[in-house]
This record gives sequence, structure tokens and C-alpha cells, in this order.
Amino acid sequence: MKQMIKLACTLSAYAVIACLALAAVYSFTAPRIAEVKAEKTNRALKKVFPEAEDFKEISAEIPQTLNKTKFLNAYAAMKNGENVGITITANGPTYAKATILVAFDLNKTIRKIEFLELTDTPSLGSKAAEEPFKGQFTGKPIDSPFEVKGDINAIGGATITSKGVAAILKDASSAAMEYINKNNPGEGENK
Repeated sequence: MKQMIKLACTLSAYAVIACLALAAVYSFTAPRIAEVKAEKTNRALKKVFPEAEDFKEISAEIPQTLNKTKFLNAYAAMKNGENVGITITANGPTYAKATILVAFDLNKTIRKIEFLELTDTPSLGSKAAEEPFKGQFTGKPIDSPFEVKGDINAIGGATITSKGVAAILKDASSAAMEYINKNNPGEGENK
């Protein structure tokens, strides 16, 4: 019995030491991880809005979820102190899942999409992140129906992925439309 108690105390001591060591490592690496994440986000934002001088976070003004889509963050692209567009990063189910950065102009069109993550089947569903599928969304009005085999051409053999991407973009477009109408009234009227 004494041997079991001694063994339990020894294992408990090792567990406490391991937890403290893990906490110490985390406290040293957390700021660097946050810095790298911010740099990665800024690079992605600059890729879709190269003319923007700054990006103002507007995530609090976008709903957290819509249908099965989760909104991770949103930014207003700023140039000369003026809003020139917005970006929304959203993820949701496809055949597996996708995280997409969507850039919107104030004229209520999709400027560009960038896949940040796509875990669908390689050489099949993963083609969603490639041309011509990805490119068909550039310039698309955000009030489009986003229907596969309607206004969206599906990827052959990857209809579930195509429908999932369309659903994510439709939800992101709805959130963008609401933000643009609320914060830029009169702007962005289709001409």
C-alpha cells in the first residue's frame, strides 16, 4: 500500500511539473503566435485590397454565424480615411470544410475570394481553390442566388464541395450587404 501511495505522489509531482512547464512555454510563445497570425492576416488582406492603407476590424458589426457558416473576422479596407470595401473570413461545411476570405467592393460585388483552408478530397474537391471555379465569383453581385447549376458552375464530381462553397459565399454576401447598407447608405448603388 505504501508503494502505491508513493507511486501516486511521484506521478502527481511529474504531472504538476509538466503542467507548469507547458504553461511557461505557452506564456513565452503566445505573443509570437499572435504576432505571426496578425502578419498572416495582414498579408491576406493586402492581397485582396492592395490599394488599402489600413484595415479596421469590424467583426463586432458582423453576425457570428448565419446558417451553417461561421464568421471568423471582418475588416473594412481604408484608403485616405475612407472605406473602400470590406473583407469577411468565413468557414463552413463543404465535403469536409473550407475557410474563405471574401473581399467585397462597396458597389456590392465580390472583388475576390481566397481560400485560407480547404480540407476536401485532393484533386477533386480541392479544385474549388483553383481556376476556373474560384474565378467565377470575381465581380459577382452579392445579391446573386449562388445556386450550383444555376448561376454557379459546379466542379465535375465535386457537387457537394461546390454547394458548400456557394453556401459560405452566399452567407458572407448577405452579411456584407447588411453591413454596406447600414454603414454606407447611398454608396454602392449598381450603375
